[in-house]
Amino acid sequence: MINRIRFLGCVVLVGLLSGCEPEEPGQAKKADKPAAGAPAALPATCKVHKGPLKAEATLKGVFEAEEMHELVLRPKAWTGLTVMKAVEHGSLVKKDDVLVDLDLEKIASVLPTVKKKA
Repeated sequence: MINRIRFLGCVVLVGLLSGCEPEEPGQAKKADKPAAGAPAALPATCKVHKGPLKAEATLKGVFEAEEMHELVLRPKAWTGLTVMKAVEHGSLVKKDDVLVDLDLEKIASVLPTVKKKA
């Protein structure tokens, strides 16, 4: 949160200073030296309007979780499980997404006999 506030502060500061042009040494503008007897010219002004300030930034990057958990599957009874498909490391997943798709053909063939014994 603090970094977001600092970033927005920098964006506002850059926006305010974007209209300023530094004067190079040894190079005076014509408006800086008024002609003899002529009144000094007033600097250019602009009117400021009250309204919402919107700062946007488009960035490319990768987010990593502060805490990552390894998913480990060690079945004691079914050592013949085959992984058909697994989500790659770093992929975006949401709630209820399938992370690992297993070949359950062997389990499905034995399941009816296990249910009858129970």
